[in-house]
Amino acid sequence: MILLAVALKIALSSPLGQQQAQKDAADLSQLLTQLLHQDVSAEVVKHDELPVLLADGKVDLAWCSAGQYVDASARAKVEPAAKLIRGGVPFYRSALFARKGTVKRLSDLRGKRLAFVSEQSTAGFLIPRQILLGAGFAPGDFRGAKFLGDHAAVCKAVLAGEAEAGATFANDGRGGPLAGCSETVGEKARELKVLATSDPIPNDVVALRPGAPPELLASVRSALLALSQSTDGRKKLDTLFHADAFVPAEDADYAPLRGMRAAR
Repeated sequence: MILLAVALKIALSSPLGQQQAQKDAADLSQLLTQLLHQDVSAEVVKHDELPVLLADGKVDLAWCSAGQYVDASARAKVEPAAKLIRGGVPFYRSALFARKGTVKRLSDLRGKRLAFVSEQSTAGFLIPRQILLGAGFAPGDFRGAKFLGDHAAVCKAVLAGEAEAGATFANDGRGGPLAGCSETVGEKARELKVLATSDPIPNDVVALRPGAPPELLASVRSALLALSQSTDGRKKLDTLFHADAFVPAEDADYAPLRGMRAAR
């Protein structure tokens, strides 16, 4: 099939580090160009810029975390196409963690150094902060907190002893609780232990800009849902999305997260 003349733009950020994000962007561009029979260019952008670009219609699609989708949908009526299934479930959790043999329990974090992703990261700061406040901690109870930019940097900082604890994301039922570390530091993630996890948070979603043609929404959704039906598609789901499948997404899926973020 001949590609259409108008190229589409998709944005993604770099939760697992810039090097991985650039590789994902190249793979995502190639995959969507094949699936949609239309040129698709992928761009890596800053975490906080992605919701703005999508809501303002400066990109056609975005691969959003749950928090990024909620931020974009607060600005404009963006259209969720499909969300990911990992380990058989459509959600993940935020997790506070430490290196084994150091901090034994959450209550031991008083006076310790903490590592977070960014001030806008749902799993990497906003929800962990709620967990800590709910456990009775105050901001002054810690020796310091650093924002390191991505989950890979947080995991490495805790492993190296540069922080006593950190925050990342966990996928229920997918070979260990700390997916944010196992996907970035590999086997070394076994040296880490979970101190606390959050309530379920909806998985990341591919969403379209406000006013996107209905036929584009239908085409994107259909193409993503079909990935799990072929061997090649399942390989892409595993290597690119670290997932099992896509399922249809609705705006209402993200209402619980809106409630969590409103309570912060």
